[in-house]
Formats: sequence, C-alpha cells, structure tokens
Amino acid sequence: MCWREELLQEFRLNELEDLRRLAFSKRYFQEVRIRLHRRRPFLSTIGSLRVGPESIQEGDLPCIFLGAEILFVLTKGTDKFILSSEAYIND
Repeated sequence: MCWREELLQEFRLNELEDLRRLAFSKRYFQEVRIRLHRRRPFLSTIGSLRVGPESIQEGDLPCIFLGAEILFVLTKGTDKFILSSEAYIND
C-alpha cells in the first residue's frame, strides 16, 4: 500500500471515529434534554453544578429549610421571597 492510500485510509478511520463521537454526543444531549424537562443546569457561586427550574435567574436564592432534604429556590419579589421550585445539588 502506498503512502497516499495509507493516508486516505487513516483519514477515513478518523472521519468514522468523529462521526461516532458526534452521534454519541447528539444522543447524550437528547437524553439530557429529556431528563431535564422544564429544568436547567446552573453553576453556583462556588462553581458546583446544580439543576433547577428553567425559570431560575441570577439573584435567585437557594435555600434548604430546616428538616428538608432537598434544596429549594426562592425568587425575590417586591417585598418578599417567593418559593420558585426545588433544585438538585450533587455534592
């Protein structure tokens, strides 16, 4: 096999691997989108990955109430906080 054929074969193998990776990435992100229905990931101020409601905004307050086992998100209203939704922490 000449160097051109080897190069072409190597290119084809790399192209196939890239296509496999792309297909996996698409499947992965489709699965994530399904699992996160009406939710979205966000980063905390310390850089931890969290999952909360799709309406979460910068300035919302994460809160764990006494006795609760999950995180809640509070949104600041005009004169009080409003319970927005629960959220997820992976620590």
